[in-house]
Amino acid sequence: MVSFSAPLDPDQRFDSLLTLANAQGERLEGGWILSDNLQELRRQPIEPERTFSLQISADIRSVADVPLGKGESHQLTTRAQPPSLGFASRGSLLPMRLADGLPVIAVNVDKVDVEFFRLRPERLHSFLSEWNRQSAMDLWQLEAMPTNAQLVHTAQFALNPPANTRERLMLPLDDIAALAEPGVFVAVMRPSGTFEYSLPVTVFSRSDIGLSVRRSATGLDAFVQSLDEGLPLAEVRLELLDAKGLTLAEGRSDSDGHVRLPTHKDARLLLATRERATTLLRLQDAALDLAEFAVSGPQAEALNLFAFGPRDLYRPGETVPVNALLRDADGHAQPPQPIPTRILRPDGEVVRSFVWQAGDEGLYQYSYPLSESAQTGRWRMQMDLGGQTPAVYEFLVEDFLPERLALEISPDTTAPLAPQDDAHFTLEGRYLYGAPAAGNRLIGQLFVEPLREAVPELPGFQFG
Repeated sequence: MVSFSAPLDPDQRFDSLLTLANAQGERLEGGWILSDNLQELRRQPIEPERTFSLQISADIRSVADVPLGKGESHQLTTRAQPPSLGFASRGSLLPMRLADGLPVIAVNVDKVDVEFFRLRPERLHSFLSEWNRQSAMDLWQLEAMPTNAQLVHTAQFALNPPANTRERLMLPLDDIAALAEPGVFVAVMRPSGTFEYSLPVTVFSRSDIGLSVRRSATGLDAFVQSLDEGLPLAEVRLELLDAKGLTLAEGRSDSDGHVRLPTHKDARLLLATRERATTLLRLQDAALDLAEFAVSGPQAEALNLFAFGPRDLYRPGETVPVNALLRDADGHAQPPQPIPTRILRPDGEVVRSFVWQAGDEGLYQYSYPLSESAQTGRWRMQMDLGGQTPAVYEFLVEDFLPERLALEISPDTTAPLAPQDDAHFTLEGRYLYGAPAAGNRLIGQLFVEPLREAVPELPGFQFG
């Protein structure tokens, strides 16, 4: 981030006024982002533990059109990412045969020491109510661990993640005999050689019991099946627990793996137990945990402009038609309003600024004619709706855009042809956007080869 004592003119091309290069003198790609107060320029995060040179031009101007007057040159060294360590989940079900391991997330931590505790069955309810899915526990909380669980294994794992990167890694458990039996376990982890007051903690279950629940106003329908074989499991005990670990209702699965339990406003956890195997399902969490799915797409805004066109690829000299609809966060139509709009070339230069007005039906329509010498690359239309980020519509401009079409060729007959016979074909062509490919000239090649095995009833005989 580069700070200035006066607000900057936002219409400047900051990429040409500020240059950031690495130790080899290579200029870094990416643009500068001006803050809302116009006094700070920011870049996307750059690599840690690297040396860079920053050149600031004397021509950079304030909003009062006063230039900086003197160029600046600085050497910068970025810091390393601070070490961090934690479990990737606050509770896991690890099947007996299908689990890859216990997932952890580490940054700049090479080795970890992990202690595994097996929860005592009689202390399971009380521990779950006290744990409350914490991602870490303080030492005073861990002092009660011997009362709730038995230490069964201690191990050191080598992580060795790439430097300064956040890596998701797996702790292999298959070779640990103490964890091969079903049960509920607590894992406490710390970077090797450190003694911190708060340590990452997670609870995981080694179990073959798969549990799914459908909740309705009249009750809970639970279905139990084997994760190994996929078959229903009978005689599995299911308990409905509240936040204090008290049993609100219980039942056993039938031959179809089904059991119905009453609903209860204080229900927090469903516990499925069969011999030493235990599976937990928290009823207050989201029905589908999206934590491990990538989050992408536009940022949520009070107003959204949905811009669209007939295509996203044009030649220089063509006209780019763009339509748009104004909607709120729920997708409802909004009263038309003037929208400040800018059209930017691929190099970031603004080539047109205008206020976009909607038509009578609330449809925004605009046509931008490209010049014959239009710059090739990705163009952008930026529409300012008053939110934190503008709405953007992008399209490509290329020197030559060949028509893309699909061509289907089928012979009029599949029977063998004699040398004196004519070969006839039917051709059907259509453009990929659906229109018939009429009026095109075709040039093709015909390859002829003898049919050596012409009679299927005479295998091994060749003719010709």
